[in-house]
Amino acid sequence: MGGVDLWQNDYEHDDDNFSIQSMHDKTLEVVCVRGAWHLGKLQVGLSQARRLAQGNVVRIHVSSPFPVQIDGEPFIQQPGSLEITHHGQVFMLRRASDEPRGHAAAIMNKVLLDAECKGVINAAQKKQLLQQMALNLF
Repeated sequence: MGGVDLWQNDYEHDDDNFSIQSMHDKTLEVVCVRGAWHLGKLQVGLSQARRLAQGNVVRIHVSSPFPVQIDGEPFIQQPGSLEITHHGQVFMLRRASDEPRGHAAAIMNKVLLDAECKGVINAAQKKQLLQQMALNLF
């Protein structure tokens, strides 16, 4: 969706009791978009997607074929059941040139701290990685 926030945490949604969206809570958010015209209005901020559900497992029962788009790939979904769950999560780093270097360093520190807490790396490895990143960033 080209960067459009379909859940829109920053706007008031008086008609629902959903939680704030987070990339780290392993909760899936389901929204409804009513077609190409609605997508265009969302892109320029003239409309909002309708919030439908939140959960760790989303089950959709389909009684007739209908068009679907997942991650930009369109197809026709045949009748049946779909079950969508959180499968895994990885940290992604992005180029720091668009932001101040201090912000990039803070993000990397947070990623390494999380890796240490999960037992992926130990304290000595974290320290060494931080030193190497500091040399390359500054």
